[in-house]
Amino acid sequence: MVAVAPTATVRSRLNDATRDVHESLHVHPLSLALLNRPTPRVVQATMTAAQWFCVTLESARTARGCWKALQLSAQLDALQSDLGTPHSASQRIRLDLDSDAAILGALYVAHGSQFGRQQIRAQLIKGGASTLPAYYAMAVDRPTWQALLDALEITGTSSEGFASLGDGAKAAFKAYRQSLDLATPRAQLTAHNPS
Repeated sequence: MVAVAPTATVRSRLNDATRDVHESLHVHPLSLALLNRPTPRVVQATMTAAQWFCVTLESARTARGCWKALQLSAQLDALQSDLGTPHSASQRIRLDLDSDAAILGALYVAHGSQFGRQQIRAQLIKGGASTLPAYYAMAVDRPTWQALLDALEITGTSSEGFASLGDGAKAAFKAYRQSLDLATPRAQLTAHNPS
């Protein structure tokens, strides 16, 4: 593990603790296809993966009754606008979160994905997309992001709180990877659209 200066923010420590599992998503075949050759099927498959992940996480958040101000309703509304009602495959996504802090760690991953969506949006525009799916057209929600960062700093001050945040974030990255794996066949990746 990387040595961390005592003044490091909880966010930076969490980034360090989850870097490997996070970066593994960037080399997933579906992620690579989205960034290199975003065909309509690839775009739809990645949105399907996002929808399944968000449904799973939002169900866990709702069941615990925590972090209402950080709910994923905007993401889910945009995804439903693009894709319709979520497919039952979301029930196959495994996301074990055993505390409010773990839920917060997972929400950090979900809300942090909005910055990746900005890069994807730019790629879609560069590729000539005349209209963007609602999910990729979403603006960064800075007030919610700041509220999440504030909650991270408070929750992660104790070693127990930080460990739970890390466990939740890692579980979320793994669940998102599982969503990508389940959605990949929908993209119909070929030699012309390599992963």
